[in-house]
Amino acid sequence: MGALVRILSIDSPFGRALALIADVAIVSMCITLTALTVVPLGAGLAAGDAVLRQLVRDEGSRPWQTFWRLFRRSFSRATVGWIIWLVLVGLSCYELWLLNNAQSLGIVSGEAGAASFWRVGILSALIVLGMIASWFFPIVGQAAMQSTRESALQEHTYTFRVCVRLAVFAALRYTPISLAAVALWVTPVVLGVLYPTIGAGLVFFYIVFIPAFTLYLIVLMMDSRLARLPEES
Repeated sequence: MGALVRILSIDSPFGRALALIADVAIVSMCITLTALTVVPLGAGLAAGDAVLRQLVRDEGSRPWQTFWRLFRRSFSRATVGWIIWLVLVGLSCYELWLLNNAQSLGIVSGEAGAASFWRVGILSALIVLGMIASWFFPIVGQAAMQSTRESALQEHTYTFRVCVRLAVFAALRYTPISLAAVALWVTPVVLGVLYPTIGAGLVFFYIVFIPAFTLYLIVLMMDSRLARLPEES
């Protein structure tokens, strides 16, 4: 019995792992709540990333309260970036859909080679947008987290333009990490589309765990580099 108590103790490796899983699940539920009306999801991603960074560094607790505090601080910058990103991705997907359905829609699509060139260009643009977004929301979350720790003046050093510039710089500077982050986000979606049975099972995990778990893996890759970005850019 004593051995079991030690294993389940909050100070044991097993107990810390369970506590981390519970905290990640709470963050995931918070992100899912912000996704219900779509528009606040950008701020939800920024806040979720910041909370998970605290968990990775073993600096914080109370993820529910911390998430919503950082959500409010991130909202303006993250929402503007999120809406712009959605518009650009939506237009790119629409152009891709037109190219793929040109014949059935009666649209003259030109030569097959030109259509393939445009497809590759649009897909490349979508990947680049994903790479930039993978850094933009963590940078906004970092700004919100620093402003709570230091001073409200610190927040003004991370204007929307500065966040975008840092995100573009990081996406190019750390291309392998950026591509890995995009792959982590895209893989569950692709599995859900290609294998509907798996997709149905993923719905529950998306709500409970996948958003924050994906962010957690991305935080592990980006954490040390995020802190150096202002000096490197």
